Amino acid sequence: MTGPDFLCVGTDFPISDVLRERVGLEADVVVVPIAAAFTGPTEAVIGISHQLPDQRVEGLIVTDRDGAAMEHFAQRVRTCDVVIIPDGSPLHLRTVLRGTPLLDALSTTRLIVTIGSVSTVFGDPMIDPRGGAPTTGFGFFSDRVVTMEAPTLPRSIDLLGSSSPLSVITSATGWERRGGIWSEI
Repeated sequence: MTGPDFLCVGTDFPISDVLRERVGLEADVVVVPIAAAFTGPTEAVIGISHQLPDQRVEGLIVTDRDGAAMEHFAQRVRTCDVVIIPDGSPLHLRTVLRGTPLLDALSTTRLIVTIGSVSTVFGDPMIDPRGGAPTTGFGFFSDRVVTMEAPTLPRSIDLLGSSSPLSVITSATGWERRGGIWSEI
């Protein structure tokens, strides 16, 4: 699956410069804070807006399966240039999005920016944050496993073996998938 390009970054990564270069200041940026449902979706959108002071940012406050099933939100995602998924609970994100129109719409997006631990969910396999084991993700890409630097990382490496390249995101770094090609940023 070729799918959208990805920018998978840590929570302290300066996304404004990269987005300015990749999509320009006139890009239509939408923030979907599903994973931040327990920590504050509105706060997550505001935080992203502060990181992107020169761009127009719209928050779609979707936090549950009912919202992810609404065609209005799916249509909005289909028409934007960039979708940003803030950090939070990767497993909540996976549960809410799986099998919904919003997930289908994400597959048509030009660029998806994932921040923090949610980056793993879009690949297949993904890394389960509870113990570091590989499990099923969305499958937007299967040529690499993306995960965060965590105490369970050695276990993840052991369980994956050499079956898939592994990209580890730290709080201030990231990985980019552009046209199917991965590079560290």
